[in-house]
Amino acid sequence: MLESYCHLSGDLFGWIATGDNEITMWVLDVPGHGERAGFAAVVIKLIIGDIDPEIPLTLLAKEVESRFIDARNPDDTGCI
Repeated sequence: MLESYCHLSGDLFGWIATGDNEITMWVLDVPGHGERAGFAAVVIKLIIGDIDPEIPLTLLAKEVESRFIDARNPDDTGCI
């Protein structure tokens, strides 16, 4: 059984169907809780959904990181 936590957070999981009847599963845990972590998790989920699932996992991770950094607010000093 899967139950959601009672507070907004950055915990997320999902999967991507790839060729040859394969599935790539991923788990995401954004540090912290609240709106910032929840929003970051949603942005990363959307980025993952926009990337070609056939690319190698290392390239997928680098692409997610690059797009996430590009999407952040550069004026927010709390972002890495």
